[in-house]
Amino acid sequence: MRRKKTSMYDAHESKILQESSAFAEFLTRKGLLEDHSIDNEKVRKAKKTTAQKAYHNTEVLLEQYRTITWILDCVPEDLSTELHIPQNNLEALASRIDIEMSLENKRLQNQLTSAMKTKMLVDRVHDALGVLRKKPENGEELYKLIYNQYIDPVRRKSDELVDMMHVSSRTYYRMRSEAISVLSIRLWSAPSSYIDDWLEILTIMENL
Repeated sequence: MRRKKTSMYDAHESKILQESSAFAEFLTRKGLLEDHSIDNEKVRKAKKTTAQKAYHNTEVLLEQYRTITWILDCVPEDLSTELHIPQNNLEALASRIDIEMSLENKRLQNQLTSAMKTKMLVDRVHDALGVLRKKPENGEELYKLIYNQYIDPVRRKSDELVDMMHVSSRTYYRMRSEAISVLSIRLWSAPSSYIDDWLEILTIMENL
């Protein structure tokens, strides 16, 4: 008898749940209730798009790293030429820059501002590489892969790097993808104003 009562109760509760669910679906179709599954899908797609853009931007940045650092290395020489002061006379060069800045030399101001933004971007790359290197289990291997392919002044082809790391091509590209994904998380988790500046630099470099 007790089993029968329990069974009747379960059936009644199940019927209530079904009716409630059907009613909720009806209200959702009529637009009277929010469809959270749609919201979750939008969020999921937005996150995926953001991650893909971050990955792409990181890949472009790494591919342009050597050119970016070369441009930074040229800044002192360019300033020395423009201000007609020997590059090795740092004190005189710094003094002249201060004077030009106080006179609101717009061209010089823009040049220095651009150099500072670029330097911050390079520093951010180095910071992200430091984080990558500390990744548990395979951080050192991922760091070496990125360093040898993108950072080292000596350019190497992918097949050379595969031989250097003693792995298969498939493993190499999987590791590279993992490393870039880790770097992208670190690189683009910065104040938006900085990111806007960095993306502007990347856009210029990508179109060169």
